[in-house]
Amino acid sequence: MRWFVKRLIDIRKDLERTPRYTSDIIFDPREILDERAIFGIRTMLLAKTKAVEMLYSIQNDRVFLSGINIHGDYLKHSVQGNGRIKIIGYQTEILDKYLNSTRLKNNQSNANTFEDLKENQVIEMAQKNASVTTTREYGYLKYYQQGQRITIGKITTRAYRLVATLFEPQPGILKTVEGVFNAIRLPRDDKDLKLKDEASKANRQRTIIDNTMKELQKIEGLTGHISLKYSNSKNVVAIKLD
Repeated sequence: MRWFVKRLIDIRKDLERTPRYTSDIIFDPREILDERAIFGIRTMLLAKTKAVEMLYSIQNDRVFLSGINIHGDYLKHSVQGNGRIKIIGYQTEILDKYLNSTRLKNNQSNANTFEDLKENQVIEMAQKNASVTTTREYGYLKYYQQGQRITIGKITTRAYRLVATLFEPQPGILKTVEGVFNAIRLPRDDKDLKLKDEASKANRQRTIIDNTMKELQKIEGLTGHISLKYSNSKNVVAIKLD
């Protein structure tokens, strides 16, 4: 996250605007592919998903944003036809504060602790060599390299995006519930009142993730083989294939 925030600031500085000026910038997800040592991402689709996930995390960090004066749109964004992300309402001054905030530094040092399982740990499961592949429109899952492709759905669906994000950089990787939800988020979620309420937000995110898994479990070839594994604290989740 720290690399991403710093890169957004650097892009903005290249425009030679004043710090308080609100304008649009363009971020190319290929830059995430180039930083494989940081993100471990190897496909353009997952790079775009990761960029959007991080933007949502910054945009909806209410703890940090409380008390900060937001003027106009803040990090509103859209994916363009060429795959680049147009960020509307970019404000350098706020991102400068976010970059130097204790909150971001704590996140970078893995200050969050969990009862049993931690983010980026990998759980044990039978299908260690499973993989995700795509065509232009559809995503597929294979249990092993020469195995049969199981159609998950269009790459724009929650079902595919859930599998894709929990397979990157490898199957069984544990990720935060909030990060996973942001990766499968749809435009209609912006109108979900339970997602706007801090008291119900986490449970609602888990419910949407769980419902997406139920859709996957109905797919022929996945029924009885695919599930989710949460930590006891319900803060991190991984996909499990048996």
